[in-house]
Amino acid sequence: MDIMERIVLQFMAAAALITLAASCEKGNTEEPGLPASVVSITAETWDIDYMAQTVKVGFAVEKPRDGVEVSFTTRADWVKIGVPADGEVVLTVEENDLRTQARTAAIVVGYDDLDPQTFTLTQDYLHARIALVRENESVDSQAQEMLVSVEVLDPIEGGSLTAENGAEWFSAEPESGGIRLRVQENTNGVERSSVVTVGYPGAEPASLSLVQKAVKEYETITGIRWALNNCGYSEENPYGILYNWKERETACPEGWRPADYKEMGILFSNTSEWTSHNGMNGRWYSGKTSYSEDVPRVFLPAAGAFWDGTFRGRGEEGYYWTDELNNNGRGVRGRLLTKDNEGSYSTTTLSTTNEKSRHSLRCVKD
Repeated sequence: MDIMERIVLQFMAAAALITLAASCEKGNTEEPGLPASVVSITAETWDIDYMAQTVKVGFAVEKPRDGVEVSFTTRADWVKIGVPADGEVVLTVEENDLRTQARTAAIVVGYDDLDPQTFTLTQDYLHARIALVRENESVDSQAQEMLVSVEVLDPIEGGSLTAENGAEWFSAEPESGGIRLRVQENTNGVERSSVVTVGYPGAEPASLSLVQKAVKEYETITGIRWALNNCGYSEENPYGILYNWKERETACPEGWRPADYKEMGILFSNTSEWTSHNGMNGRWYSGKTSYSEDVPRVFLPAAGAFWDGTFRGRGEEGYYWTDELNNNGRGVRGRLLTKDNEGSYSTTTLSTTNEKSRHSLRCVKD
């Protein structure tokens, strides 16, 4: 046998050994091993409230292995795990006294050499609750301040209210019993609104809606825009100023003018009973609409008058300028209101020449 033949024989022998080894290894993998076990977990819930309680966790093993038990473990010291039995284990949970945060516990389920399963038990906390006496506040256009009452249910030790406002025209500051609102005067002629967010540790924020009305310039009655007060009105003098005929011509503010005779007649068409408003006697008038408190109306006070320099009649009668001249221009047919006369057709002559004769003036929007 030459060298070449020996080389070929050696190669064939080596190949046979490799094939045999491979066939042996294949035979080993086909030998029956441990069963492919599967552990299933079911729980009533994994999210619980703050109270002390028990949670039942069910389990089942598909293709169980002899002598192998399901294990449950946790590192959370506020969860105690009972002994698994009959496909169930009981978790005993302590009350969560943290008050401002929830807590979680990792529950690890093991079975022999299977990869462990981890479930998260989440326990909520006792939430404080914010109770607003009113959720909506509406104020007039004047600068003012008020205390909005706020109650905190289930408060926590050391907890305090907070307030955030979304506008520059008022401030909101917490104090004992609620939130102090300080509102600036609304002079822009447009109603405005904002929201105050009231907070408290561990509580859901509460929202307080604040609306501030605009200064109401006039009341529209039978198509005529009437000033709300007599010309010259002030808080010190709510009756307004009494004017003579010449002063009347320029007394109304820019954009306004004295009401004429026809307009005053329309306004006086329907009236209330003799009454008192803001400390003044007088009547409400609603124009051609039957009078009621639900329709547009304005109040005309019985401001009295100066007759040739003598003042009289305040609280009993009121005299209002118009533009209807009579007596060859020496007088004007003014409108009169008294307790006994409703004023619908009541007129009286007011002097246009005597500067000491002074009467009330109501303006209309030009």
